Amino acid sequence: MVGATRIDNLDDQFFIVVRRALETDALQLVTFDKSMMFRLTDCVSEYDFPQYRYNNDEFQLRYYKPAHDILMKQEGFPELVGTHE
Repeated sequence: MVGATRIDNLDDQFFIVVRRALETDALQLVTFDKSMMFRLTDCVSEYDFPQYRYNNDEFQLRYYKPAHDILMKQEGFPELVGTHE
């Protein structure tokens, strides 16, 4: 949780965090899922590119895709769920 200046419990599932964006020094108020401990939108991942396909990889379909979909919904991008099959 780089840049975090304050962390507190929001509820049983989330932390609420006040942090500074390293690039701009702007304050941000964000949530972190306690079970994942990172924000997907803080990272660049091959899973986020429109041309990425799971190609029936059972491990990725069982573990990565559900976690990716949950985080995208939580972080405000539900329209991106299901775009990579």
